[in-house]
Amino acid sequence: ARAIGCLHLLLDTGAFFVHGPLCGLGSDFWELQVVAQAQKLMPRLVTRPPRVRCSGLLGDAGALGAASLAMEAWAPSL
Repeated sequence: ARAIGCLHLLLDTGAFFVHGPLCGLGSDFWELQVVAQAQKLMPRLVTRPPRVRCSGLLGDAGALGAASLAMEAWAPSL
């Protein structure tokens, strides 16, 4: 909650996405408990709370991100 609150205040993000085993904690945990704790720690977040969502990729997000980086870096020699 502290990290998400600080990042939200610093970067003014639209949303935070969690993936993998963290999504197993459930959307109620992220959307209610973590946001409520962040607001408790940082009262400025009461008027503009961070949005925390679970990624639809779940456990595949890391592997897909690594594959995407590899594909972008690949430059075949002609």
